Parts: sequence; structure tokens; C-alpha cells
Amino acid sequence: MLRLITAALLLSTCPLHAAEITASSKIDAVTIYPGVAGVTRIIEVEVPAGAHTIVVSGLPQSLDPASLRVEGVSTGALQIGSVEMRTQALSGVTPPSGEVANRLKVLRDERERKAADVEALAAKRAMIVAIGQQAPGILGGKDKPMEPAEWAKAWDAVGQGLSKVGDELREANAALRRIDEEIAAIGRQGGAGPRSATTRAASISVESVTGAKASLKLSYQVNGVIWRPSYDAKLATGSAQLKPQLTLVRRAIVSQRSGEDWTDVILAVSTAQARGGTQAPDMAPLRVGFNEPPVILQNAIPSPRRQVAPATTARENLDRSKESEAEPQAPKPAPIAQQEAKLEATGFSAQFIVPGRVSISMDGSTRSFQLGERAIEPTLGVKTAPSLDPKAYLELRFSNEEEAPLLAGNVALTRDGVFVGQGRIGQVPSGDFVDLGFGIDDKIKVVRVPVRRRETEATWIQGRRSDLREFKTTIKNLHDRPIRITLLDQIPYSENTTITVEPLASMTPATEKTVQDKRGIMAWSYDYKPGEEKEIRSGFRLRWPEDRELVLEPQPIGR
Repeated sequence: MLRLITAALLLSTCPLHAAEITASSKIDAVTIYPGVAGVTRIIEVEVPAGAHTIVVSGLPQSLDPASLRVEGVSTGALQIGSVEMRTQALSGVTPPSGEVANRLKVLRDERERKAADVEALAAKRAMIVAIGQQAPGILGGKDKPMEPAEWAKAWDAVGQGLSKVGDELREANAALRRIDEEIAAIGRQGGAGPRSATTRAASISVESVTGAKASLKLSYQVNGVIWRPSYDAKLATGSAQLKPQLTLVRRAIVSQRSGEDWTDVILAVSTAQARGGTQAPDMAPLRVGFNEPPVILQNAIPSPRRQVAPATTARENLDRSKESEAEPQAPKPAPIAQQEAKLEATGFSAQFIVPGRVSISMDGSTRSFQLGERAIEPTLGVKTAPSLDPKAYLELRFSNEEEAPLLAGNVALTRDGVFVGQGRIGQVPSGDFVDLGFGIDDKIKVVRVPVRRRETEATWIQGRRSDLREFKTTIKNLHDRPIRITLLDQIPYSENTTITVEPLASMTPATEKTVQDKRGIMAWSYDYKPGEEKEIRSGFRLRWPEDRELVLEPQPIGR
């Protein structure tokens, strides 16, 4: 009869020098959390009567000793005492000669420098991309927006900067690969490999009165593991008779450099934050007072300014190649069904268990697993902001009805069988809504024209100047079915009481006066019948003192 093994301290009557039992183990299951993985090994061992130490070798250096746990069952009475971590030398590994060791040191130092270059270039490219994504009016600075005539120069500068840093990044990555190949070649020749000359081992103290056959589970956490969600969103827009259909495929992209291969294991990915904080931060009191300028001594020695390290950028998303579909032939082949993960959801997290057993190498190669697929009836709509872009964009909304949240990740977007680009969704809890854009809608015609622009100089009576601007936007639905179209526009706002902003009386009343809590951003949403056209007017009047000059400053999104 199997008995549950208890984790109790060994009695003081145990011998001082317990015999060691070397036990083999096999990785049975791995659960990957964001940034860390929980590994479970199975150990089958026979323990003679008395006190002994079970030694399990071959554990990775990335193992967190504080996470080490042991439990199991046995055929007789067995107690587990202390569980310790050891460092062992790898058998059969000979230290490199002096010349080879010096060469390895030079290569590893050079690799560190090249890795720093790659990181710096990636940060530089991310900054250029971020600058290029700003509206042209923002690039001119805080005091004066960039003139339209300068936009082309800014675009050229961004393009040239991206091209140059891209070439430098490719050269740095190539150099990094050459260094890794040379280090690996030295290892294959017996000098030293990419593996460390030491490994870790777990030392488990046990005691049995009569002897027992035990099946132990050794669990621990390792670093160097990445899993990120990814999605495929396939939209069939339908027709006047057919409703639109969305197929959402959830995937897990996994790679690991934990120091151990996972071979033929049960794999699960979890949304639980195993390395996040466990409590809300403790808020300190906040005192307000007057700013007292520091007293500067004439003979004071200025202290050196602290250098701030550049912010590291997130790792670049790995590209996934698009699979081509074969043309159907007679007889029509049946589609290949993909296995889906089993979902285990609680009120606080969700875990997907990948079907079957899988193998993941520790070399950092990427594996993709499909976690689930669901069919959705979304709500279609069109959105346009002609003051920034005269085109209209197809968008959809649907509710996340799954028990598991949708984690933030990239989305590969396909509309009516045509790949339209990459999108991204933020984290969406169960029951919340998801909005996705599916590219330009060519069957929505949008025309925006200025109607009036009148500037009035100050008079000796009032001493104030004014500026009136009015626009007309015409939208026409060229689809053969009705669709809801939303127009976004803006009027400026002022935080200075001497500047007044007045919407024009001729302006079409907005259906939404403030969009997503963005000041001055309004929306006009209407259902358009096939072929229907609507005209929407917007405009404002500014008034301000005659001795001041105005400037319109674009504000960051979300302010």
C-alpha cells in the first residue's frame, strides 16, 4: 500500500554519516508563467532501511534554490528531512588549456561588447520609429508646430535614420553569430563548450524504518523562459444576406534558455504572474510646501551629474511566416484539424494544457502552440478622422466570452482571405470588449473641406482678437448593405481663462461630445443605408487678448 510521504525533520537519532543514493530523474511536466517556469521531475528510487541521502544530479544553474520542493508516495514508512542544493563538476569535462582559455576569454569579452552594441542599436531604432509615429505637427517642438513644407524633410530623415541603423544592427548581429560559432567550435574540439563546467544537484535527506520504494516529485522554478500570446483574427465580412464572421485563434509562442532540455513533457502555459508583486504598494504621506531655491556657495565644488542609462527596449517580436493555402481540387480535401489546449480557469488566472507531450530545446528556438479557436459574430463599423487621414477604416468589436482573459499580444489580421497587416490588443478580461481594425474600407467616400476661415483684428472697444474656422465633411456609403460610420473631429480647448473657445452654432450636434475622456475630441456616429450620404459640419471660434499670440499644441494621447 502506498503511503504519502511527509516532509518532516529527521530525528536526532539518525546516523551522522548517511549513505548517498544516486537517483536518476526525468522531467515530466512544465508550467510556463510570464518570465519563469515551474518544472516537475519524477524520481523512482528504492530506499533501504536507515537514514540516507538521495542525490539528483543534472539540475540547471538557473534553478531558484528557494523554490525547490519534494513530495511523493512510497510503499513503506518514509520521512523526508532537509532538501539542499549542491554544486557539482560535470563528469568528463576537462578544463581548457591556457592558450584556449585565453582565446575563450577574449571571445567572451568581445561577445559582451557586441551584445551591448546590439542592444544600443535596437534602442536607437525604437526611438527613431517612435519619433516617426508622431504627428508631423508635434515634431516641430513645443513652441511652434512643424510647417507642412518641412514634413517631407522629416520623413526623409526618419527613413534615412532607420536604413542606417538597420544596416548597423544587421552587421552587429552577424558579428555576434560569428563569435558564438567560434565559441561552439572550440567546445566541439574539446577545449570548452557553451555549457558550464558545473551543474547543480538536489540533496534529499530521507529515513525509512523498514525500507521503501518511493516515487518522488521534485519541483522547482527556472529563469530564462519566455511565453507570449499571439493571435490570428480571420474576418469574413459577409454580404447583405450573410452576417460577418470572425475566427479568433489563440496561440502561445514559447522559447527557453533555462539550461535543460524539456523532452517529451506535459506542457502548460499560465496567465498567473508568478514573479509579480503580491501586495499593493504602501503609499507614503505627501506634504506640500513652497519651493526654496538652494543657496549656492561660490567656492562649492560641483558634484558630477549622475549618468542615466538609456532605457532598454522590449525584445523584438518574432515574425511568423504565413502559411499558403493550396487550391482546392476534386475531390475536395478535408481540412486538417489542429489539437487545442485544455483550459483550466479560476477566478484569478487561467492555464492552458497543451495536448500530448512536447519537446522544447534549451537553445532558445521558438515553438508555437495553438491554444484554442472560436467563432464570433462581431459588430462591424467604419471609423474615419479626415482632419488627419482622409481614408475610412473598417473596425469590429466583440465581447470576450471565454473564461480566460485575452493577454496583450500581436494579432495577424486577415480580411476575406487577404492578409491586411499586424494589429495588437491589450489585456482584455473575460466579459470585456475587444476592438480591432481591419484596414482601409474603399467603399466609404469621405470628403472634408473648409467652409469659412475668418480672423478679426482687435478693436479699440474690446481689445480682443478672434479666429473663426468652419469645416464640412461629406460621407457616403457605397456598400450594398447598411453600416455604421463614425466621424472623429476636434476643437481645441484652453486652460487659460483669457482664451475662450466657442463651438459654432451651425455645427452638427455630436452624438458623443467627449470620446474616451479626450478633451475636445468629438464623434458623430450614424447608420448609413446603401448609397446614403450625410453632411456633417464642425467649427469653432477663438477669442484672446490682442497683445498675445496663439499657438495650437498637439497633446499626448490620453491627456
